[in-house]
Amino acid sequence: MWRGRADAKEILDDPGVREALPRYVEIVRGKAYPKYLIADSYEGRFRRSNTTEELWEIHEAMLEGFKSTESSRKPKKVPRSFLELKLLSDYTS
Repeated sequence: MWRGRADAKEILDDPGVREALPRYVEIVRGKAYPKYLIADSYEGRFRRSNTTEELWEIHEAMLEGFKSTESSRKPKKVPRSFLELKLLSDYTS
């Protein structure tokens, strides 16, 4: 639910805003989840000891599955998430 200024809430009904930022409007209205929360709930099988090349291969495989389920996924915490893999990949490159 929107907790900002009343005039800011009204902008979400503007057709230009809805066209330019449809996902943002859905998130603010509570009809969608932010992608970072979805990525943090998408479980993967990887270890910190994997090589950078292995991590990128795992990332590509997870990305395909993530894209196919992201719109219907309700976030929940998992032991090893797609978001964690993305962060780990940044530090090993």
